[in-house]
Amino acid sequence: MATKWKNKFAVSIGLALLLLGVNSLVFTALNAEQYIFNDYFQSKYFKQEVATLEEALINTQVNPNLPIKVTAEDIEEYRMSQPDKYSQVSVIKEDPVFLERLKDAKAAGDKTAIKKLEDQQNKKLNEVEKFFTDDKYVTEKVKEHKKELIAQQKTDWMPQYKELSSDIHYQVTEINSGKYLDNLSDNKTFATAKTLFKGNISQINFDGQNRFDGQIIILKNSNFNQRASVKSFTEMKNLTIGLLCMSILSFAAFLVYWKKTKKGEDILLEKVQSWDKIALDGQIFLALILFLLYLSLTREASLTWSFLPLLQKFCWAFLVLYLFAIVSWGIYHKAQERENWQQTYLARSIRLLKDAADNFSTGSKAWFIFWSMGAAVVGFLLAMMWGGQGIILYLFVLVIYLLLISIYLLRRLVMFNQTVKIIEEIAQGKNAEVLNVKPKGKTVFRKVSENLKTINEEVKTSKSQQVKSERLKTELITNVSHDLRTPLTSIITSVDLLRNADLSQEEKNKYVAVIDQKSKRLKVLIDDLFEVSKMASGNIDLKKSRIDLVQLLDQSLAELSEKIEDSSLKFVTQTDKELLALVDGDKMWRVFENLIHNILKYSMENTRVYISGHKSENGTIELVFKNISREELGENSQELSQRFKRGDLSRNTTGSGLGLAIAQSIVEAHEGRFLLETDGDLFKVTLSFPSLELE
Repeated sequence: MATKWKNKFAVSIGLALLLLGVNSLVFTALNAEQYIFNDYFQSKYFKQEVATLEEALINTQVNPNLPIKVTAEDIEEYRMSQPDKYSQVSVIKEDPVFLERLKDAKAAGDKTAIKKLEDQQNKKLNEVEKFFTDDKYVTEKVKEHKKELIAQQKTDWMPQYKELSSDIHYQVTEINSGKYLDNLSDNKTFATAKTLFKGNISQINFDGQNRFDGQIIILKNSNFNQRASVKSFTEMKNLTIGLLCMSILSFAAFLVYWKKTKKGEDILLEKVQSWDKIALDGQIFLALILFLLYLSLTREASLTWSFLPLLQKFCWAFLVLYLFAIVSWGIYHKAQERENWQQTYLARSIRLLKDAADNFSTGSKAWFIFWSMGAAVVGFLLAMMWGGQGIILYLFVLVIYLLLISIYLLRRLVMFNQTVKIIEEIAQGKNAEVLNVKPKGKTVFRKVSENLKTINEEVKTSKSQQVKSERLKTELITNVSHDLRTPLTSIITSVDLLRNADLSQEEKNKYVAVIDQKSKRLKVLIDDLFEVSKMASGNIDLKKSRIDLVQLLDQSLAELSEKIEDSSLKFVTQTDKELLALVDGDKMWRVFENLIHNILKYSMENTRVYISGHKSENGTIELVFKNISREELGENSQELSQRFKRGDLSRNTTGSGLGLAIAQSIVEAHEGRFLLETDGDLFKVTLSFPSLELE
């Protein structure tokens, strides 16, 4: 257990080393150009400082000394920023303080106070009137407003200007106004000063705007290197170099680990087993989210200017990359098994949609009604917004819609009630009629109607088959009892007679012969019964081979030639030269033998027997046996192939009644077709087999 834990820990360390190297390399690549290949004066930090200085110069040195200009747009914008004329007049006239003072003055009869208050009100009203009619009056207001803004901006920017101008000296001209600015004393010039940096301000561009032209200088004896931006740049530079070294060391350590042990794959597979509860596409989605999160962290890292935030993003990115590697490893191995793809959330959803598609029309109509209700609510709100005409139009459309929906629902309700009634009748065993109203279109009730029709027909067929099965079962029991009892009775009788001591030797031999004959018949009967039962259960062993059925038929006729010659029947054969099939020769010979024996037993004397064999148009082999029956066949010709069924209803013949049943079982075991047909006294058996070419 301890060894296994150590192996897991070692694999985790190895994976961490690899991913640490990758993550360090990514972060190094993001910041290498900024911090490794450039110095501070080429960095975004210095450009930001210069941009801040330019903004401070604009707000503290340029704008306060420029004449204030007021345009027509400024006047209109200022008017729009104030309340409208009606509102201002209303406020003045309805001022509660003014009204209270005026009321007190009138109550005291102080005309001087009344006149003073009215003059103050009229003055305010005149100012409002001038504000909306006199552009010169508004121009002065705008100038005052702009002066206040410029003064406020100067106050806000002055601390930054003083801080920057103490370390950065400049000799520049503002491009728009042409105003010259510098902060150099008489004994300091650009030509003689010892500098850390000296350059054109227009080339140090941070935001793409050139607002000044001229030079800036940073003196060597200044405190510029103590500025926070310089310290931050130095920290970021050292961190980037450290990440590069970490990347190299991590890769080297991982290579050493990999050479010493290569048992990590199995342990990694154990690690990803905790993700097995999530389907494959869920894992892929999770991996995609982790990958996008990693990209977001690296992008933020490239925009980070401080040491601690960058280090924090590095740690988060490493954790995300570690999870991404674990999930991706699991996806790689899980995707190789097809079953995992079949259990994805997407595959399950598709199967669910396929199941729902069986009643798509019903579902779509339900959605239509749902959205119609939503549209009705939205329509009502819009109608209320439009007023009287909108409400009338809405009510008209609503009435038409409700009328159509009512007709639709009533028709479907009738069909539903009919369906319920028919299902009840079928459940009760009645001969239910299918829907009287045939649904139009691809509605679910049409499908129900068709399914009910099929069920109804199957119920009828099932009942008919059940009655027939009961009748055949009764006949089978009767026939088996009769056919077994007859020879058994003869044997018992003969045995009883043999016990008589007065019998002569000739009579004893006669009874022994009867016992022998009847016991053999009983054995044949039992053997046939066992064989047909075995075939009916599907327990038949076929040894198929390439057989010419024409040749096999000729052999069967030849072996039974003596019986054929002793009969008064004339056999006529019409077959193709060769009919090849893949069959069991012994079993097929048994079929031919049973059919020929059946013909010899039940054919009318002095009639012809026709046997034909040929290939049909669809390529199957068909063998047809036709004869004239001596007995009346009746209408149910297919029942003749049932067990113990005979054409001789009096059962005076010696057959077992199993010949045709055995023949049918053998043919069907060969995937063939055994068809019995009668037309009056004409008895016809058709055997169909797949030809060897089709197979």
